[in-house]
Amino acid sequence: MPCSFIASANSPSLAAAAQALPSVAITSAGVPFGARTRAAPSARANYGLVLAVFVIFGVYVGALPFLGFRISTFVFVAALQATLEPPRGAKGWLVVGVTALVTTAASYVLFERYLQVLLPRGRWTDF
Repeated sequence: MPCSFIASANSPSLAAAAQALPSVAITSAGVPFGARTRAAPSARANYGLVLAVFVIFGVYVGALPFLGFRISTFVFVAALQATLEPPRGAKGWLVVGVTALVTTAASYVLFERYLQVLLPRGRWTDF
């Protein structure tokens, strides 16, 4: 019967209260009362890395119409991973390549095959 009461009550305040109470409980659970916490030391900002990520993303978006989704995404993931954490040695480059390949294949299968979203094909590659 409680479901029919909530369904029959067309009151926005009832819905707001039903959402507000759990929100307050969740929010207050993470706040330490009485104890003061020290702020973590701030890391030095790395604006060069931020700029590099923006450039890599811009090149990726620009390359999509010409190279297509699969090639552009593979290169994007590999370049971004190598920029964020430079690989050391052949094993590191192998990890970058495998990660880029698996990420590209999984996203292609998920979007193109399963969700039936048309992904861009390259003008230069038709791939």
